[in-house]
Amino acid sequence: MPSATSTEPLFINNSGTVTGYYVDSARVPHGFIRSASGDITTLDPAGSLATFATSINSGGTVGGYFGDTSTDHGFLRAPDGTFTVFDPPGSLNTLVSSNINASGGLAGEYLSTNGRQGFFRTAAGEYTTLNFGISATAGIFILKPTEVITSVHLWGGLIFLTT
Repeated sequence: MPSATSTEPLFINNSGTVTGYYVDSARVPHGFIRSASGDITTLDPAGSLATFATSINSGGTVGGYFGDTSTDHGFLRAPDGTFTVFDPPGSLNTLVSSNINASGGLAGEYLSTNGRQGFFRTAAGEYTTLNFGISATAGIFILKPTEVITSVHLWGGLIFLTT
């Protein structure tokens, strides 16, 4: 990434492929994939003004999010380079902050009129909202294709785990 002023790796899969983002000389973040052999591919969905590739599964599918002129959206990038852009129903702003599992499911959070909520999106595009009645859902992790652990931080340092 010759024009990068900074680089932030965010995830590495079992084959040594890294995803993350770099900031170019114009201060624009771009997502990237770096293969184990050192090949680098820039990831910018159409309309992106800032892209963050947050995870990659063992099959090479990348999950992340990007901002356009109005808000942030989630994306999946297939190994063939095809992008799928998504937002959970009711989302005003979508962030994909978690790993993507082997079957293509991923998790993240979104802002709705009800506050911040977590979500799990299956590879088929079905959503499960993770809502604990507070506006501070954060830290969603996927362990197995059907298992999600969500940690919610409340006042007083309490952490709730749900599977």
